Amino acid sequence: MLSNGNHDSIYNKMSCTHTNADSTSWWRVNLKDTYEISTVIITNRADCCHERLQGAEIRIGDSTDVSKNDICGTITSTAPGSVHTICCNGLKGRYVNVVLPGKSQYLTLCEVEVFGVPTPECKRKPNEVNVALQGTAEQSSLYHDAGIASHAIDGNHDSIYNKMSCTHTNADSTSWWRVNLKDTYEISTVTITNRADCCHERLQGAEIRIGDSPDVSKNDM
Repeated sequence: MLSNGNHDSIYNKMSCTHTNADSTSWWRVNLKDTYEISTVIITNRADCCHERLQGAEIRIGDSTDVSKNDICGTITSTAPGSVHTICCNGLKGRYVNVVLPGKSQYLTLCEVEVFGVPTPECKRKPNEVNVALQGTAEQSSLYHDAGIASHAIDGNHDSIYNKMSCTHTNADSTSWWRVNLKDTYEISTVTITNRADCCHERLQGAEIRIGDSPDVSKNDM
């Protein structure tokens, strides 16, 4: 019942959340798009237990794993019904998380307000072309001949693996795929089509890196 516009901080008034005493208790809101977040305002419980919110981290990012998102701020002191304004200075993300890390504690929030603006939409210029089509592709390993690296730049958007238009590595310690564009380009947009028949979650957390190094870890995200 967060983000419902009701700032009542009495738990029995049905406007607060309450987790179990999890080893890491957390709450998050999916904004359904990426925003530049300026401010997060949190209203604490007033009738009891205000100290439970102490040490809570506000994390913002695009990962559903709350621990992998960036910390915007931490609540360092509390009082009954205290209102905490956290400045996030344009930190970008789809998920806003409130996390009590590393301790068994209930998490109760009586209102969370998130202020921000949508990130500018990525748009291609009229004269831009898909330069990947003329490149050569490689990947960290090959799971099966049906998943060769060049399938990702064949112009075929079919997302069913058995249709022979997807790539597939082994479960490498760091799996990667890359395309050599054969020249240096200013890249405006990268569009990736995920697998549709199964396993879509495997792509979660993938980083898109661009640069001149054949070592994928040394290129910029």
